[in-house]
Formats: sequence, structure tokens, C-alpha cells
Amino acid sequence: MPVYELPSPSPRARELREAMVAFMREQVLPAETEYLAHRRAAGADDHEAPPIIEVLKDRARARGLWNLFLPAESGLTQLEYAPIAELSGWSLELAPEAINCAAPDTGNMELLHLLGTDEQKRGWLEPLLAGEIRSAFAMTEPDVASSDATNIATRIDRDSDEYVINGRKWWTSGTMDPRCAFFVLMGKTDPGAPPHRQQTMVLVPRDTPGVTVVRDYPVLGHHDQHGHAEVVFSQVRVPVTNVIGEEGGGFAAAQARLGPGRIHHCMRALGAAERALALMAARAKERVVFGRHLAEHGVVQQQIAESRLEIDQARLLCHHASHVIDTEGNKAARSLVAMAKVAVPRAATRVIDRAIQVHGGAGITDVTPLAAMYAWHRAMRIFDGPDEVHVRSIAKAELRREPELPPHLVTPCGRPPRRRQRAEPAEGALTGRRPSPSPRSRERPPRARSGSLPRRRGRAAGTGSPGGRTRRTARPALLRRGRRRCRRSPARSRAPGRPSSGARRASRPRAARSGRSPRRCTRGLPRPRCARAARRSGSRRGPGVPARTASGRSPP
Repeated sequence: MPVYELPSPSPRARELREAMVAFMREQVLPAETEYLAHRRAAGADDHEAPPIIEVLKDRARARGLWNLFLPAESGLTQLEYAPIAELSGWSLELAPEAINCAAPDTGNMELLHLLGTDEQKRGWLEPLLAGEIRSAFAMTEPDVASSDATNIATRIDRDSDEYVINGRKWWTSGTMDPRCAFFVLMGKTDPGAPPHRQQTMVLVPRDTPGVTVVRDYPVLGHHDQHGHAEVVFSQVRVPVTNVIGEEGGGFAAAQARLGPGRIHHCMRALGAAERALALMAARAKERVVFGRHLAEHGVVQQQIAESRLEIDQARLLCHHASHVIDTEGNKAARSLVAMAKVAVPRAATRVIDRAIQVHGGAGITDVTPLAAMYAWHRAMRIFDGPDEVHVRSIAKAELRREPELPPHLVTPCGRPPRRRQRAEPAEGALTGRRPSPSPRSRERPPRARSGSLPRRRGRAAGTGSPGGRTRRTARPALLRRGRRRCRRSPARSRAPGRPSSGARRASRPRAARSGRSPRRCTRGLPRPRCARAARRSGSRRGPGVPARTASGRSPP
């Protein structure tokens, strides 16, 4: 049974959060106008960083808002970093990079900090921490289902003291940035090893011969600042010392990298959802429709309330996962991280969609940040593992979990639960003889065959006796029991005080009633009629078949 108990933030964490709020209000949000103007003037194919980003970096570093995601650098836990990451989500293209906490650099820095050698840290980690270079992460491939990392097909073959890399990657985020200096690439080194020991991660400098950037991919028509490119690696040679961790440890390294990275994405998504909700509320209070502000319409009030509910629920899940990462490690929090990765993007997408709806036509243009926010968070349900993969892992973890208390002491039928026992072979199953009937089954009369209809006796249809009369057939007992009495036939009277036939049947024991044949449905069979009614209607048919009138209908 999980216990949801979160510690209070430290004084330093509270101070950094207040500093981040002031930085966002005074520096980042006002700079969005200059940033967007530069992007429009440069065009979608220009991935040069606008000058305002370097200005914001200097100001953030001066305020102490730098590398806060890395506990070794900032001294913050994942739970204490969560509110700061959420605030950076208010401006996804400016704030994370301004405080040097942007993906994919954060995951690559954590990976190098945990598994990198001293040489790798000096050559790649320190420039990343200083904000001098950028990086990319190359894992997803177009030819295989990369949600299962064991499907990775890119080959990393060892040749003496070098690795030779051949393969094709796409959605390598950050590749189009001119400041991108290297890739963290995941490929297969030993196809004959166990499935989770075949992969290895290596560092590949971007200017290595054989690295070809094919094209950039927009996300729902939106061109991201640093792109998601398709890259071909053809006979790319890197030294063996570029391996991250150990050979065959790529799968474990990917899990260590993606766990905190997914939580950071979810935290920023919460900030974007908060901004969308604030935009929706502001629009509802100032826009007048049908003589009233949108905020006075019940449908808009419901959208605002549902958005607040979903954001707060998702935030609690993120904070709980962050706390488990701090106290028990990434492996213990794997299921919680998967829950957050599913719940938060869904909630953020719904909130942003409602904000777009309230804004009307303005919501789907670049007049507001809502369109770009929607494109990014809808894609978030796919990258870093699609929802379906995380749902599968959540279900598997839940089925393995043993509850602290039994789910029920009494079964729904009122009996205590019984343990499943191994079924004993039936009597005669091993000897080949038929089992002897039980005493109860000997007393039961044979049942009528289910599904069989009573067969008529007499000649076949169309072979009547001379004079056109058909031979009278014996009425089946089934029809005789369920026939309707004619209105002209005298009703059978019942003595006063005598119970009805239904009451008499119900009063008999079940064993006495069990021998009777089940009553079958008589729909579609001819309605039985008494002989007196048949004679008065002038029918020449048998008493079991109704006569027809001139109109073709049966008489009442």
C-alpha cells in the first residue's frame, strides 16, 4: 500500500523558486517578443540561436539559476527541483535553455556524470555544464519499432581499437543546432548476447567523417528551434574509449538516463498547462459572447474547473515520483515515472485544447503560444516511449505487486475464499471404464432432448385422405400444456381455498420438479384451438391448425 508523504522543501529550495518566479516575470516572458520576431525573420530553416538566449544565460547564471537539475551541482533533490522545472515550462523555447536545463542536454549530462570517464567528463561534460556546446541523443530508428530498445539495429562493430558504426537514426533531437558538438548513440555490439546485453552507448563527435544529416522533421507543422533530424552513420569510426559505461550496458544506461529525463519533461509540461489555463481564464474574463462574458457561461466554467483538477492531480503524481527517485532510486520509481509519463501529457494536451477552444481562431495561430504548445505536448505522448508501452509496464508492475491486506475476506457469494486445489482425475479416466452414476442421478428421470421439436404422426404434407381432409395428428404434450383456451369453452373453476397450479408446483420440493421436461418456446408453431371453435369457424383442418379467413388472417 503506497504511502504518500512528501517532505517540506528546504529554505534554499524556496529561495531558488522565488528567484525563478522573478526571473520568469522580469526577463524570460518579456523576451519572448524579441525571440519570436527573430525566428519569423530568420525563417524555419534557420536554426541559429537568437542573441537574446545568450543574454538570458548570463542573467540566469548571475542569479544562481544554473544547472539546477543536477543534484551534484545544485544540491537540490528531484522533488525540490520540480517547482523550478514547472516554472520553466511556461516558456518552453527560452526558459529551459536559459537556465541550462534543456533536453536532450540534461539527460546526456546525467549520463556522463554517472558513467563517464574522467577524459569524457573533461572533454564533453564540462563544456555542457558551462553552456558552451549542445548535444544530441540518437536512439530511435525508422526501420524498427524503437519503443522496444532490443530492436535497435544500428551496428557497432569493433575493429582493433576503434568502433565502426553503421545505421540510420531519426528524431535525434538537437541535431540541427549549429552548437551541437556530439551525439550519444545507442547501437548493437553483440547480437548473440542476451537481449538486454546487446546494446552499447558511444560518443560520436558531430564532425566525424561518415555522419550525414539527411533532413529535419517538423512536429505537426511546427519547426522546433533545434530540430529533430534524420541522421545516417556510414562507416563512422570512433575510438573504443568513447564507450559510455561498459560494452553491453547500453540498455541499463538508457533506463538510467530516461527515468529522470521523463520526470523533467512532465514537470515542464505542467508549467505549460498552467500557462494555458491562465490564458484561458484571462480570455474568458475579457471576451463577451451573447451579452455575457465567457466566464459567465457554464460550459466555460466547467472547462476551467476540469483543467484545474487535472493539473493538480498530475502535479501530485510527479512530486510523488520525484520523492521516490530521491529516497529509493530510479529503479524503485520506474512504475511511478511511467504513470507520470502517461498522465501528465494527456492532462496537458486536454488543458491546452480547451484553451484553444476558448480562444477560437486566435488559438490556432501564432498570435498565442497555444498552437506550438499543443504540437509539442501531443508529440510528448510518443517520444521517450509512447503511452501504450508505459501502460503495459504499469499493468505488469501492478500484477506483480502483492497487497498488504487481502482484497476481501468473504467472496461475493457469501462463502469464504477457497484456495485453488489441483483437480483430481475423474473416476474411470485412467481405467477407461464409464464412471458409475451417483445415487441422485439414478433417481432422476431422463430429460427431453434440448432443441428437438415434437414430430407429427401421420402422412407427409400434401398427402391428405380422400375428400381433402388431412389425417388428424396426435397433439404433442408440449402444445397441450401451453395451449390457450377458447373464449367460448367453459372455464375450469377452482374450488375455494384450493391453491393454484403454479402455487402447487412451487410448494413441491425441487427434486420432485426436476424430472419434468423444460418448457420450450412455441413461437412460430400453429396456435392450438379447441375442436368446438374449429367447427364453428367452418374449418376443414385439424383442431391443431387454425383456419384462415377470406383476408388470409386467422380468426380471433
